[in-house]
Amino acid sequence: METNESILFGDEIITVYNSLDVSELTHTYSPRASGERGGIDFNNAHQILDSLDRDVRNWYKERYKEDMDTYHLGEKFETVQQKYRDDGRFTEALQILEIPSEQVENIRIPWWNEIAGDEIGYERKDDGVHIQIGPRHSYETQCIRNGFKRSISSLSVAGIILSAPEGKSQERFIAIGIRGGKSYRNTYHINAGALGITPEFARYEHSMYDVFKQLELVKEFGIQDRDIDRACVHSRIMDYSIENGPMYNFLVETNLTRNQIHEKWKTNFDPDKAEHQNILFIPANAGSIKNFVLHNYKGHCDSKMERTNDHRFLLHPGALALAAYSGMSSADLKTAYQPGQH
Repeated sequence: METNESILFGDEIITVYNSLDVSELTHTYSPRASGERGGIDFNNAHQILDSLDRDVRNWYKERYKEDMDTYHLGEKFETVQQKYRDDGRFTEALQILEIPSEQVENIRIPWWNEIAGDEIGYERKDDGVHIQIGPRHSYETQCIRNGFKRSISSLSVAGIILSAPEGKSQERFIAIGIRGGKSYRNTYHINAGALGITPEFARYEHSMYDVFKQLELVKEFGIQDRDIDRACVHSRIMDYSIENGPMYNFLVETNLTRNQIHEKWKTNFDPDKAEHQNILFIPANAGSIKNFVLHNYKGHCDSKMERTNDHRFLLHPGALALAAYSGMSSADLKTAYQPGQH
């Protein structure tokens, strides 16, 4: 997705909060989309695709005599992909979601069936930040990542995960993921993902931080509440390179060493662990972060499967989040930007 540099690095791209408590980031959720997407029945589309997914997984188990692991399909990837696309329920869901048929090729992961957040309102108050949220579907997200224009402000959540102080210097380190899976594979990013609309979140029983912990921190890194000393809302960045919307970054101070964080990830049995093929750590000081960002950030990254290690770059939203934490401005980040797709 090509975007004008003045939009990518504008003055309002990075907002740093003053250690905002996670309880001070509040939300209102409407299950009905706003504007031109107001007639979409997201729950119906989700249920139809859920039914399709169950049937494909049963077909897969019968044919290959094993459970379907979408992170490790290997040479079966295109066969499974086409199994979804050839089913009438896939076409029906596209019609409900009002996604044109020519976008089918952009839905590379048809088993990703999730209702996530669309930020339709943002308000900074004396007592915190309040967000108005509507729904978006993961099929819309995949199309938007490939240039499809739709009036959605895709809402993401992320964690700047810090190790416990280590050594004589008592220095902390930031966990950086090397992405796996089928989306932006072999790139650098912090622990991040779409804000999934869980039933508890829709009922106001869970906060945005609760959803981040449940769907990202626990499932991808294996980090539990007992491993966290402190968490706050650190910053909000606007990503116009991949998601076309805001990403809220939680600063998560753990009581785990680097080795313990890596071991948590390594021994995690959740399938979503495969979102990262490995984890590395950088010192959590401004100079080290700036060096990492400027050395590894190039700009827009393609979501290609065969990315070699010498073309392993830092994704744009991750670069903005690290810049926010280190005190870099969006103008500082712009100095490393190279036009084109990388």
